[in-house]
Amino acid sequence: RNYADRIQEIHPNGPYNLLGWSFGGVVVHELAIELQRRGCAISRLIILDAKPGFDDAASLPDHALAEMDMLKEVVRFYHIDISDEDESISYERMEQLIREQAGVDLSRYEQLRDSVVRNINCNKDFYQTHEPGIFDGDMIAFSAARNTNGHGSPALESWRPYVAGKITEYSVDCTHDDMLTVESVSLFGHQLKLSLDPRA
Repeated sequence: RNYADRIQEIHPNGPYNLLGWSFGGVVVHELAIELQRRGCAISRLIILDAKPGFDDAASLPDHALAEMDMLKEVVRFYHIDISDEDESISYERMEQLIREQAGVDLSRYEQLRDSVVRNINCNKDFYQTHEPGIFDGDMIAFSAARNTNGHGSPALESWRPYVAGKITEYSVDCTHDDMLTVESVSLFGHQLKLSLDPRA
């Protein structure tokens, strides 16, 4: 409802193109339902490698693992090679590599880090308890073909109970975490552009 309010402050009646990646895909699905409830039109609902519900069999990251995941994203962003490091690389060692190779002192960003981790944990709780509604329309899904983290069920199967219209799925040769990298977007960007074309 909060997101719908914000969107309608800028563009009151739609129609809307909505897109979300991962947990954001679950958010835009529910957002589309809320906007429809308000009498608004949804032109396109597009999800990038999202599942409608949390897999209970999947292990949930705790606070420390969420911090490590965030550090790994920083390492990936700065193209720091940790392939020669031990697989059980410590948080401290990761910080050291970022400081040495990227010139970034993470201690300056502790407040931001803590905020991001709280957000991750909060979203995780929302995700676990969320019961999806049914979107009255079509949905387009771009799914990562090289999933390694529990995001692997095909979109057509997992979203079918929650989408009244047609679901069109496109497979992308990347992992879930790499879905928004320049390299991965270059693989599906043209199809995404076509999907957003009002004449399509």
